[in-house]
Amino acid sequence: RISIWKSHVLIQHVTRTKGLQAAESLYAELNYIHFIRGKKLNDIDMLAQLAFRTVGIPVEETKNLNFEQIKANIRAALDRCAELNIHSIPTFIINGSRILSGAADAYEFSQLFELIHLENETAQPPIFAQLLNIPSDLIFDDEKALLVPQALYEPVDE
Repeated sequence: RISIWKSHVLIQHVTRTKGLQAAESLYAELNYIHFIRGKKLNDIDMLAQLAFRTVGIPVEETKNLNFEQIKANIRAALDRCAELNIHSIPTFIINGSRILSGAADAYEFSQLFELIHLENETAQPPIFAQLLNIPSDLIFDDEKALLVPQALYEPVDE
């Protein structure tokens, strides 16, 4: 695990500064570089060049990241995963507290959404954003996010 910390830190930095779509683009490139080309994910020079080419982060910015602080945030998120008994991906966390395995079938999802609707449950913000210091404006920015627009998180008068 130690050999991949730098790439995790970089992904978190990109998420916080460029948004979720940019982080996903970089993540896809990292997967290609590592799994197809066999590159090590702890090579800061390679990571800096890849971040520059993929999402436009200056090389020196990547090289000067506060790796220890960001790593502490990631460790806190991993600890929260352990508390929630999340041990595999994908795992879906719906409305901040309801957890379904990625292996769940469509019926299980529809049952959960029906229960949330029947209980008139209000939407909750993403649970890991605060632990990872991801600003809420990036979470709800349609240009940068992979998530639904903030308007869908606001209560609807019926």
